Amino acid sequence: MKNKINIKWPLVLVIFTMVFNYSCVDNHEFISSAADNDGDGVLNSLDEFPDDPCLPVKDGTYTDFNVFNAVWQSADCDGDGVSNADEFEDKTRNPYVNEDTDTDGDGVPDFLDEAPQNPCIPEQDEGYLGFNADNDIWGNSDCDDDGVSNIDEYMNGTDPYKGCNLDFDFSNFEGELQARDSNNGENIIVASLLDSCNEILISGDFLNLGCTNENIEFIVFLDPFVEGGNEGNALIENATFNCVNEAGDTIEYTFNASGFFSGNDGFMEFFGYTLTGDGETISGNLFIDQISDGGGNERDRCSFEGEYNSVVNIDGNESFGVGIFTQNPENCYEYILSGDFLNLGCNNDFELGVFFGEEAGGSEVIIAEKTFTCESDSGTVEYTFRGFGSYSNSEGFIELSEFTLKTSDGTEKNGTIFFEAL
Repeated sequence: MKNKINIKWPLVLVIFTMVFNYSCVDNHEFISSAADNDGDGVLNSLDEFPDDPCLPVKDGTYTDFNVFNAVWQSADCDGDGVSNADEFEDKTRNPYVNEDTDTDGDGVPDFLDEAPQNPCIPEQDEGYLGFNADNDIWGNSDCDDDGVSNIDEYMNGTDPYKGCNLDFDFSNFEGELQARDSNNGENIIVASLLDSCNEILISGDFLNLGCTNENIEFIVFLDPFVEGGNEGNALIENATFNCVNEAGDTIEYTFNASGFFSGNDGFMEFFGYTLTGDGETISGNLFIDQISDGGGNERDRCSFEGEYNSVVNIDGNESFGVGIFTQNPENCYEYILSGDFLNLGCNNDFELGVFFGEEAGGSEVIIAEKTFTCESDSGTVEYTFRGFGSYSNSEGFIELSEFTLKTSDGTEKNGTIFFEAL
C-alpha cells in the first residue's frame, strides 16, 4: 500500500484594502490632498491657506512655486505692485523680493543692502546723489561725520558725503596767489587747503617785508556766514613767524587780522591788520587772490570812474556803503568821491576830492582834509574826513589804508576802506 503523503497548504488570506483619503470642507466638497490650488508649491493638505499663494511667506530664494498656476500668477507676493507673473518674466526682479524697499533711504534696496537700517553703509563717494532726502533715517544721519546732518547739508547745498562744508572750488585757494599789502606792496605766496578743510596754510613773505628765509607760514581760518557757505569771515590769530632780513638779522613778528573771504571768486581781504615786531606795531590792509592774467580788469588811473561797493572797517567792525568816483574832465588823475560810502545814513549829497598818483602798476590815493555835513534821520552832523591809500591798475581796486573821521565835538574815528567796482 502506498503511503499517502498529505500536504497541508496553509491558508493564506490576502486582503486588499484600498484607502481613499479625502478632506472635508464646509461646503461638503472634497479637495484632494495631492492638489495645490494656489500654486505656491505647498500641497493643500499641508497648506494652512490653500487659496493664498503668498502664505506661508517665502523668501527670495524660494523657487518651488507653479509658474503656470493662474492664482499664483495674478498675486503679488512681495507687495511691490508688480504681479508674480510679471516679475517672473523680468529676470531682474523676484516675485518674493520687493526691489523698491529702501528702509534707510540710501538708494540701495534692502535686499542688496548689507545694513538696511544704516544709510551710511555702504559708503558712497563724494557727489553721490542716489539718496532719498525725504527719508528721516537718512536725513538724521551724518554720513561724512562732519557734525552736520545729511538733511542740513542737503538743505544748505553742500555734499552729505564730503567732510568739508566749504562749497566752492578749492583750487581757487591752492597754489600761487598774489598778496597785496597796503604798506609794502605786492608779493607772490603759496597757499594750500589743509585736511581740516576750514583752514588754509599760507607760506611765503606775504607782507613783502624783505624776508630772505622761506619757512614763513601762517594759517587762515575760514568761517562761512552760513553752514556750508562759500563766503564768510577770514581770521588770522596770533600768527608768529621769524623774518630774516638781508642784513642777516632775525625779527620775530606776531600777526593778527580779520576780514572776508569769497570762495567762488577766490580772494581774501583783511582790513586793519596788526603786525607787531622789532619794538613796534603797525597796521594795514592785506588782499590775497589769484594771480592776475592781465586781462579783464586792466585799467589806468584815468579809467576808475564808476560806482563802487565800499567796505568800511573801524576798530574791527565792518559796514558797507556805495561810493561814486567821477573823473575831473580836465585832469584824469583827479576824481570826485560822492555817495554814502561811509554808511553814515546821510540823505544829502556831499563830495570829496580824490587824487590818484602814478607809478608802474598803480600808486597812491590821497583824499585831502575836507569838512562836510551829513543830514540823516537822526539829525545833522558835521564831519571832517581825510585819508590815503593806493590803487591797482591790474586789479581795478581802490583802498584807503587809513582814514580819519572827526565830528564837530572832537570825537575821532580811524579805519580803512576798500572800494570794489560794481
